[in-house]
Amino acid sequence: MYGSYAHTSKKWTPELKKTVGYVDADDGVFFMTPEELTLGFNYYSVGMIKDKYVYSYLEFTSEPLEDLYFTFTVRKQGDLNLRLIQRFDRFMNDPNYVYSPLIFEVGKVNSPESSILMGEGSSNSVFGDKSVHHHEDIYQAFDAGTYFIRIRMLWKKNVRTAVLVGYAAEPITFTPMTADEGRSALT
Repeated sequence: MYGSYAHTSKKWTPELKKTVGYVDADDGVFFMTPEELTLGFNYYSVGMIKDKYVYSYLEFTSEPLEDLYFTFTVRKQGDLNLRLIQRFDRFMNDPNYVYSPLIFEVGKVNSPESSILMGEGSSNSVFGDKSVHHHEDIYQAFDAGTYFIRIRMLWKKNVRTAVLVGYAAEPITFTPMTADEGRSALT
């Protein structure tokens, strides 16, 4: 292994080894500086891992500026991470690929209070009139209930596929809604 903190590096002190839980073994665990990380990897993300949480997902296609609506139910109050992923440009073989602007709104169905939890107009908005990276996230506590998702993408290129992901203590089933059903969920 190479790098500033390879297993044979002289930079390892007993205190540093203890701090990071270093084990001198061929176990697949390695250490590197942030500079080495950005030189060696074009894409990386810091993942959240919670015991007993599960991933759920739905892959879908859409047309430019088409409103897509989905519904899902949270049976028990808890934290939920929702992620909308555009196809990575590294799969496009196009160095000039630009991610599409999008709207990603989530709200409680037929809620008497303001129904949009995240989205347009929110100070914590996760959409933008900008080209986003390959994904956008919403992470917060959700009360039990039924929720809607509205997604709109510009799709600057001929790519029309995205993935909606949920990470929670229970499986999330994303059910597509018709446009009329989606608009009525907003009221």
